[in-house]
Amino acid sequence: MPMRWMALAAATVLLMQAARAAPAPTMEILLSPHDMEVVKGPEPLSVVFNGTVRLDKLPELAYQVTLEGSTSEGWPAVCVPSNLTITNLEAHPFTCTVSIPAEATFNASREVIVEVKGLARGLLSSTEGRGDAKLIMRPAPINNTPGGEAPWVSLENSYLTGVVLGLTTTAVVFTCVGVYAILRERRARRSEK
Repeated sequence: MPMRWMALAAATVLLMQAARAAPAPTMEILLSPHDMEVVKGPEPLSVVFNGTVRLDKLPELAYQVTLEGSTSEGWPAVCVPSNLTITNLEAHPFTCTVSIPAEATFNASREVIVEVKGLARGLLSSTEGRGDAKLIMRPAPINNTPGGEAPWVSLENSYLTGVVLGLTTTAVVFTCVGVYAILRERRARRSEK
């Protein structure tokens, strides 16, 4: 019996020395496309990034990798699969789906950072990695007219024509009233003389 304990202790010491001697791997996470342009209207929207995760060396037989997505806006970002077992040096694919809620509205373009963090755990070592991409958010154009054009774009649009006609009519009326008032004042002065 004591011999078994000594063998077990020796094996444990050898494993611990091997763990110290073999450095932990480095994890690489890539998302594609790195920059994605999205036009966002009033409805919810989902965008998908394709990703790969890989380890540069395997000092152990296998690593359990956990992937977790996030965005700078706090929107949900789900990685599928979220758990992987890596036993080789190949790139392992996954997807990261970002859900943009309907209430996410804005008037100007802005950038949203999508980040995927990974944790690889082996028996004796672990490592972390991260990858990111950029969502370039653009607001959807305003579409108030049946022809699909914004009201201030086309001169043939009845909205713009009505506004221009109304302003022009108002300007002509004020000019006529002003000229009438000036002429009436001049007549009044002549009749006093």
